[in-house]
Amino acid sequence: MRRAIDQVRESEGRLDVLVCSAYSTPPGVLRDDFWKQGLDMWDAVNNVGLRAVYATCCAATPLMLETAAQVKSNAAPPLICLVSSFGGKSYTFNVAYGVGKAAIDRLALDMSVQLRKHGVATTSIYPGLVKTEANMQMVDDGTWSEASGGLDLSVGETPAFSGRAVAAL
Repeated sequence: MRRAIDQVRESEGRLDVLVCSAYSTPPGVLRDDFWKQGLDMWDAVNNVGLRAVYATCCAATPLMLETAAQVKSNAAPPLICLVSSFGGKSYTFNVAYGVGKAAIDRLALDMSVQLRKHGVATTSIYPGLVKTEANMQMVDDGTWSEASGGLDLSVGETPAFSGRAVAAL
């Protein structure tokens, strides 16, 4: 991740918006008891998703602080946007998922305490059911219904919808 941030620094000299959306889940049933899912689910959700978001924020923040120092007073501040879920506030899918999403929300909140005084804004957003490439591939493979617990992906939103929301911020 540091190399990617270094490339942004070299090519753009600034970083105005960072969107972090990392999630992983092992194959199998998404909706099952935590003791049956075991550590594989926990590690996939939290050691991959949550850790990747934290690592990305750590790598990107120094450049965002530099960007904030260059922002004129009437301009929007640099923004770190973490992709979370209603699952961080209410039971959704499984225990590991809920804990991971609650941690994403807490990360956004706690980072804001430290970054606000430096002119960097943070938030978390809650997209609904999203037609990601991975989800659409599961539909094509016929594994979506079992993996999702029967969610109807046809009513899902596109990733562009969330992108437009972040751009509006």
